[in-house]
Amino acid sequence: MKLKPWYPALVGTVCQVFGIGLIGVFSFFVAPLSREFGVGVATINVGAVFLLLAPAVVGPVVGRFVDSHSIRSIMLIGVMLATSSLYGLSMAASLGLAGAGFFAYAVGQTLYGPLVLNSLLIKTYQENVATALAVAAMGVSVGAVLLPFLIAWLMDQFSWRETLQVLAMGIALVLLLTVRLGLPRFPRAPENDDSLPPAAQLDKDFLRAPAFWIIGVAIAIIFNMALMVGVCYAPHFGQQGFANSTIATFMAAGGVAGFTAKLLVASFVDRWRNYLKSIAVGVVFIKILGMGALLWGDSFATNMLGVALIGGSGGAFLPLYPYLNSRYFDAASIGGVNGAQAPLLLPLGLVSAPLAGYAFDIRGSYDMAFMGAIALLLGAALLLAILPASGQRVPEN
Repeated sequence: MKLKPWYPALVGTVCQVFGIGLIGVFSFFVAPLSREFGVGVATINVGAVFLLLAPAVVGPVVGRFVDSHSIRSIMLIGVMLATSSLYGLSMAASLGLAGAGFFAYAVGQTLYGPLVLNSLLIKTYQENVATALAVAAMGVSVGAVLLPFLIAWLMDQFSWRETLQVLAMGIALVLLLTVRLGLPRFPRAPENDDSLPPAAQLDKDFLRAPAFWIIGVAIAIIFNMALMVGVCYAPHFGQQGFANSTIATFMAAGGVAGFTAKLLVASFVDRWRNYLKSIAVGVVFIKILGMGALLWGDSFATNMLGVALIGGSGGAFLPLYPYLNSRYFDAASIGGVNGAQAPLLLPLGLVSAPLAGYAFDIRGSYDMAFMGAIALLLGAALLLAILPASGQRVPEN
């Protein structure tokens, strides 16, 4: 296999390492920021909402730009905005300025993150779209494994402000060079594929296509339930009496399972495209089984199984989501589709984690949260099951 045709996917891997893969390390900064600005940890944690709010706010506009402007230029602007905002955050004199800096960082990350990156890969590849999406998504797992060790070392050597400055400059150097040298200015959209559903070739008014709403709502449920259960892990396992080292082992198992699932997507899904709907429904049920293992089991083995199933299904859906869109919508409008679906992630994202915490406060466990997640995931599976076998063309006016 020649390496050069895979440069865009490999660029995506690097971008994901320093995009979504970077999110987890910000927990290292919670305690220092809390002490610096004299507020509680809960207040600092509100910043996590920005990571959902930014894509929801700018996603529809950015998605339209992706379909008519240089994606490489958009990603370079995103890298510069994110890293300069991160550096500015390191010098913030108040919590308000720090919050503004983090929101600007989240907007910048959106411009080189999955919303834009997945559009690039769908426009660049034809026969190997799922493979390319999975290769890029592997960066999330790489970042989740390696970056915590890097940040922990930096925090031991420097203050939190200096650590952010080193991180910002390092990310800027790596990503600017990677994106500038590894991407074409304008990716060539693939020719219409006869195996695509008719809607993918004919439907330009995607907001009127049932598949747009079915996929968007189902994925919003799946991703937000993954976010919610991730917040619950440490308290849930701690309540069962497991030590922090064991809890870390559980989380590492989820990361390894996610990486493995992306490898499976890269290896098989392009060849099994005719069964994509069934595959997606099956992956949702794997996540439901994982939730059930956490709900009804309290041993090391059942918890390990539950986290592995949840992590594996979550890892699989990172590339499966954009691949679903690529099978129902034309590559020329895929940026608009991805961007317009971004706000659908927000409503449930804003309430799922707080409601899980409320359930814990009143019942002393996350059982109600897990049961609610299972019910919502069953709804997501039903939605994916009723996806049309082929896209539905928008009626003529």
